[in-house]
Amino acid sequence: QRVAQVVQAWRVANGRTQSPFALVGESYGTARALAMLDQQMEEDLPLPDGVALLSLALGDTDGPVVTDVVLFPTLAATAWYHGATDRDGKSAREWFDAALVFAQTEYAAALFQGPTLSDDAKARIAARMADFIGLSEVQLLAADLRLSRPAFMMNLLGDHGLRTGQLDARATRAIAESNFQPPFDDPSMTLGTATGEAIETYLTDDLDYALPSAYRSLNLGINFKWGWGEGQTYRSARFAPFLASALERKPDIAIYTAGGIYDITTPVYAGIFALDQAGIPRERRTTELYAAGHSVFEDEDGLAEMSRDLRTWISELN
Repeated sequence: QRVAQVVQAWRVANGRTQSPFALVGESYGTARALAMLDQQMEEDLPLPDGVALLSLALGDTDGPVVTDVVLFPTLAATAWYHGATDRDGKSAREWFDAALVFAQTEYAAALFQGPTLSDDAKARIAARMADFIGLSEVQLLAADLRLSRPAFMMNLLGDHGLRTGQLDARATRAIAESNFQPPFDDPSMTLGTATGEAIETYLTDDLDYALPSAYRSLNLGINFKWGWGEGQTYRSARFAPFLASALERKPDIAIYTAGGIYDITTPVYAGIFALDQAGIPRERRTTELYAAGHSVFEDEDGLAEMSRDLRTWISELN
């Protein structure tokens, strides 16, 4: 509510009420951006001309089937990257797409059957899963075909004594040097130091704002204390319907979504799924998948590609 009010107050104070503006959020910030839309509608404030959502965490992906289905393509892309599976001549994106089709069809159907799934069918699905994500059939059968982020990260390259990252699954670290459980011991975790320093410089040097303390763009202590609603987690809460409601009020809002195919924390298909379930047509949104992790812009190639795509999208805002 306060952020929505600050945005409108700034636009009025600076004579920019006729200028196009967009809400941009990353990770938890995507949920907050859509919650802002809800507040803007609640208080009858002007809605933005565009909404950009990076590394989407919009919820609506909690459950005994959907949680595994939305994660599966990301694990497959990770296995492809590390050469832990037979790539069959496919690119990373082609492997991701093939894994997504399997997850939406054969895998989802098997999970829906639960304990009624025959042993033969279960073994067949486990073999197909192993082909895609690089874990052994024995492990997958023992887990009842369910997926575990920690188990995948610790076992994919376990024979080599390595674990993968979670924010960026391309990163690795020796298991022997891993002293904590994920996400605290993530080899791809920067704890926001690089982006935090950039933002702090912008605030102090460009905007001449005196920071009361060092700027941190990531604080896991605060993250884990975030309130998503009584009995809710960020996977069970639903934020995409706020965007659907905003589109009913202002149909020409431009939508840009982006994510990295190696991001295990917020799997890129999870956000796509949440928007699909909210009834937001795919032709109404620009969807980009990058060969990167959670923070696409921390990858040199990802930064160049996303900067180009975002500039194009912004230039078309009315």
